[in-house]
Amino acid sequence: MTKRTQQIAVPLISVILGILLGAIVMWIFGYDAIWGYEELFKAAFGTIRSIGEIFRAMGPLILIALGFAVASRAGFFNVGLPGQALAGWILSGWFALSFPNLPRPIMILATVVIAAVAGGIIGAIPGILRAYLGTSEVIVTIMMNYIVLYVGNAVIHSFPKSVMQSIDSSVKVGANATYQTEWLRALTNNSRMNIGIFFA
Repeated sequence: MTKRTQQIAVPLISVILGILLGAIVMWIFGYDAIWGYEELFKAAFGTIRSIGEIFRAMGPLILIALGFAVASRAGFFNVGLPGQALAGWILSGWFALSFPNLPRPIMILATVVIAAVAGGIIGAIPGILRAYLGTSEVIVTIMMNYIVLYVGNAVIHSFPKSVMQSIDSSVKVGANATYQTEWLRALTNNSRMNIGIFFA
């Protein structure tokens, strides 16, 4: 088997086996697997709006997957992507709430850069420790996920009351900080699809 064929066959076989395993689990618990998958695909692809929602969810996931792929190419097994993404979300959200009157192009560019830098710093720590101290990047990146989670919670709880909606959630960011656009909303029947998919 050539390398190219293997690159195509492995993901394809994985998907097929996943579908078969899901069908077996549904059958064991007394459900109709064909009906289950039919409803699954209807919910995902049955309307323009649902397709737009898929693209909305895809953007962050594609970027996170690219982060893993780049690190993997360098021989670095990065399992700290949730923490790196969370650091980017928290700091870019903090920036958007702190400077609500910035022009939209500047706001969007700034939040993208801040999120990338924050995630990069969190990802660089395990890399530096591995390069200079020989630590396991797997252990350190897992630990960093929890460090970012708890530090992030502390940061969110320290936000001024003026930007907090409840004890653990902020008010919505301003319209100039959202990645949603009217033309994408109209194109996808009022879904939450946004320009984030184009960054990915």
